[in-house]
Amino acid sequence: MRVNGAWYDEKLFATFQNDQQKFDELATKLKEEQNVFRTFVYDLLRYYALKIRKFGVLYYVSQIFIALASLAVTILVNYPEVPKLIISIITFLIASTIFIMNLFNFGGKYGLYKATYYDLALENLHYTSMIETYEGLFPGAALDQCKSRVYEIMGKEVKQNLTLEKMQLEQNKIDLAQIYKKN
Repeated sequence: MRVNGAWYDEKLFATFQNDQQKFDELATKLKEEQNVFRTFVYDLLRYYALKIRKFGVLYYVSQIFIALASLAVTILVNYPEVPKLIISIITFLIASTIFIMNLFNFGGKYGLYKATYYDLALENLHYTSMIETYEGLFPGAALDQCKSRVYEIMGKEVKQNLTLEKMQLEQNKIDLAQIYKKN
């Protein structure tokens, strides 16, 4: 059940003068709802931090491997005593790494998750500090606005991720079409 924070604000305001016990109950329920949502946002931040770490490591390690292996191949080609099989294996590993990077788009996902993480962290900071767009709002209305904003950020991330996947699929189709034309 989603609680409407503005409803809490209205009820709190209406019961403040008349019924202190009911006011305290409503205020406690609103605090509980705020704590549940705060926990949800912190869990989201942890989730995106793990995604950033995972895709960042995959992206940068792959980039470093490609650079070093390419450098090694250019050096090893100049030495005739190095077996061509070793050079071929290194070249195959470079091509495989590039293929995997393009297939799973580590760099694009890393950037997307990083941007989403920073958007969520900034929104959480604004909400907990009651600054920017939350300044002057009652607690319930601020909670509603923060929920709306967090869900909007998550929706934007999903939409961008789907767009990224669609572009990747189209790129793979073009690559396959070019390969079949050559053969």
